[in-house]
Amino acid sequence: MKIVNYFDESFKNTNDFLEFKNLNPGIGRLKIRAFAANEALPVSNVHVVVSCLFHDMKIVFFDGVTDASGMTSVIELPTPRTNSDDLIVPEAINYEVESEDVEMNNKQSFVVKMYNGICVVQNIIIVPNME
Repeated sequence: MKIVNYFDESFKNTNDFLEFKNLNPGIGRLKIRAFAANEALPVSNVHVVVSCLFHDMKIVFFDGVTDASGMTSVIELPTPRTNSDDLIVPEAINYEVESEDVEMNNKQSFVVKMYNGICVVQNIIIVPNME
C-alpha cells in the first residue's frame, strides 16, 4: 500500500487528491488526549498518526506528538458535506488514529468517524506494560 502525505505538493497535483477533496469538501476537527491513572496524569510525547484509506493509498493527515498536557493541537480533517435534511443520517468518513508511547511500551489503534462541523475528542488511555 502506498503511503502519501495529504499536504505534500506532489500529492496535491494528482487526480486522487482532487477526487478525495471533491468527495470530502467539509471540515471536521479532531483532538487527541492521552492520559494515565484514570485521567489524573496527562502523557506527553505520545506519537500519533492520523490517516485514512482511499483507493490503494494510506493518506496521512497528522504525524506528531502530544504536548505536556497530553493533547495534540486541533487537527482539521476533510469530511463529506452535511445534508440539511434532518431525516437523513449524515455521511461520515473513517480515520485511523495510531498511537505509540515508547516509554510505556504501549501501542494502540482507533477508528474515528468524522462528520462535517463536529469536533471529536479521541481519548488514549495509557496503561503501563508491567513486563
